[in-house]
Amino acid sequence: MTVTQFQILRRLVFAIIGLVLVSYAAIFITQGMSVNLPPLLPAIVGISGAAILFGVGALSGKPISGAVFDELSKMEWNKALRFGYWFAVALYPVFGLLLARGYVDPKQAFAVMGTLTGGVPLLYYCWLDMRG
Repeated sequence: MTVTQFQILRRLVFAIIGLVLVSYAAIFITQGMSVNLPPLLPAIVGISGAAILFGVGALSGKPISGAVFDELSKMEWNKALRFGYWFAVALYPVFGLLLARGYVDPKQAFAVMGTLTGGVPLLYYCWLDMRG
């Protein structure tokens, strides 16, 4: 596997995991907790994605995996984590207000905030990575 192929695979895996998490949040915020979704699906998708990336990295060898996870990708990942942190912090007053007004229940707020906290940094990283 070449460096470019590995970078595309990483972006694809991060995008799939991020979209699954954000989709869960969108479903829970619009449909409520009455939706019968498998609760472990985000975890299974995340663990599978990590296994794929670690496996491909191990099979590709140190030179290729080192080139894929270079200083630029680490800098972009740090930016994505900082953005995700502040996004998660901003969710607290929003959902505090929604809870106080009775628009959402605590289980719904917990599910939405949790999945958004995990999915937003991954999607933001994909966006940063595609920008170049």
